[in-house]
Amino acid sequence: MVISGLQPFSKGWFHWNQLNGYLMPKVLNTDLLNMTMIISRILSNDVIKISGGIQPSSNVYLIKSRNALIDLGSKQNSKEIIRELKKYVSLENIDVVVFTHLHADHTGNPLIFNNAKFYASKEELDSLNTPLNFADTGTLKKINLNELKKSITGLKVIKSPGHTAGSICLWKEDDKILFTGDTLFRTGAIGRTDLPTSMPKKMKGTLLKLAKFDYIEIAPGHNLEHERIL
Repeated sequence: MVISGLQPFSKGWFHWNQLNGYLMPKVLNTDLLNMTMIISRILSNDVIKISGGIQPSSNVYLIKSRNALIDLGSKQNSKEIIRELKKYVSLENIDVVVFTHLHADHTGNPLIFNNAKFYASKEELDSLNTPLNFADTGTLKKINLNELKKSITGLKVIKSPGHTAGSICLWKEDDKILFTGDTLFRTGAIGRTDLPTSMPKKMKGTLLKLAKFDYIEIAPGHNLEHERIL
């Protein structure tokens, strides 16, 4: 499968979401912005996607065989996300939480996961010391955040500067799933690159890097499909 992120798309159909930092379709049912339903979807025998809730809030991905989570959604949706997550795994069994970047709509309430180790890129860890980082710094300082290396629980870590300096994507080889955070969405839209910690000149190189992966499923940080938030 070829990534469509490098193909031209009409910016006329999108506007920038100021709170969250991603392209949002202009044609929206406003009721969807206040939706509270959290739902889950099976992406493979090993991967569960949890999404929805009050926006902005990232998708959450459970890798069952590794007792690992990718992103945690927003704190305001934590109770509902945890309720859905418990259908598949006990919270005490979560060993690893990987953040694609440290914006608050992705880091949720990590204090719930007592037995987990938390990971983000070095660049994201450094960003916590900068103003206007859009992170829930107070909460993140209460956990031990570890620096990501080249792989984590069998997932390949792909440095993906653009949306933020320390954004990462993750590659699950056995399922051919590419977890893209706020770098690239299923519509071909890309995340904002005009934020204080963005690196706009790096985004093209990041997208070229992602284009080399023969993915079957792209698993982004947010759902921007059919001109609405799903």
